[in-house]
Amino acid sequence: MYYKIKKIIKMNTVQSFPLQMLPIEDQLYVLGQMDSFSIQKVSELDVDCRLKEEAQKYDPAALSTLIVWDAIARKILAEGGPTQADLESSKRAIEKAKSFGDWIEKHKDDLADFAELDLSHKGLIALPPEIGKLCLTKLDLSYNRLESLPPELWDIETLRVLNFSHNQFRKLFHGLTKGLSRLKCLEEIDFSHNEIKSLNAHVWKHLNKSLIFDLSHNQLQELPRMNPCTHFKKLDLSHNQLRALPEENWLLCSINELDLSHNSLRALPQEILNYTYFPDVKISKNDFSQVKEVALKAVKGLDTHGPEIGYLTLIGTTLLSIIISPFDNIFLDVPIGVTAAFYIFALLDFFRNSAVTKI
Repeated sequence: MYYKIKKIIKMNTVQSFPLQMLPIEDQLYVLGQMDSFSIQKVSELDVDCRLKEEAQKYDPAALSTLIVWDAIARKILAEGGPTQADLESSKRAIEKAKSFGDWIEKHKDDLADFAELDLSHKGLIALPPEIGKLCLTKLDLSYNRLESLPPELWDIETLRVLNFSHNQFRKLFHGLTKGLSRLKCLEEIDFSHNEIKSLNAHVWKHLNKSLIFDLSHNQLQELPRMNPCTHFKKLDLSHNQLRALPEENWLLCSINELDLSHNSLRALPQEILNYTYFPDVKISKNDFSQVKEVALKAVKGLDTHGPEIGYLTLIGTTLLSIIISPFDNIFLDVPIGVTAAFYIFALLDFFRNSAVTKI
């Protein structure tokens, strides 16, 4: 964000006021972001430090509304969006923001075929409730400063893809996941690169459809108990702080691909180890150094890239690939004839390990 503002200012050679020298789109972006920068950062931009003071005078919610409005107006080439006059003061901006709903109603025919909206990198701290009047299939809200969402968002029943990555969400509250459950067409949700430390107890119950659900790069330390009806095409929990997984109901779940890599796991639940039709699973970069043996009954794909496991037992009939080729595995023993039980075997890679007994 900082470097984008620096680029905007350099392109427009704006080194002091008035801010009005910038195009409307850039003015909205600078105002939306400037309050988050320190005085030192503002000074590095070679602009008058009063710019930060000016930005702080504006109502953040009104600015967010005008930013969204401007993006939509430009997308459908419609008139009536934010103008220079609307940015003369915070009061004018607030008054203009109040008419956003009327503008959407006026242009509802133009918006009927408006399926995708990219609001990434806009400096948004809030999403206007009027967003619920759109008929979107894809909404990208990545790289903003969102901490919550308006309930009106769940009125967009046509949504298939939602991207909330790189924001400031700290918890997936009950109301949020319950709202997501209303989106019957939803296929993919991305909450990666946030600050999420916990999930509500009903998250798996609410998201009981075949989804791609990305929770990677957060601060999760534990997960709520799995719901028996949980279905995911892919569940990405990598790059968190998980130390343990819930023991119950894994046998009743349906997860095609599970990524548990880059956590602090010391063991896997027994139900996962005994799962007859286990999905592709990644368990690399965890803390399995004290685990002497891992037994998986039937996996399609296994990537251990990192754990130091002393003894590996694989028993199953559907193994497609096993990749045990990290630089820091220490397999002390690989059982003779381990491949005998597999009917389908595409790849076996024990590259750079310390196996004492060879296959």
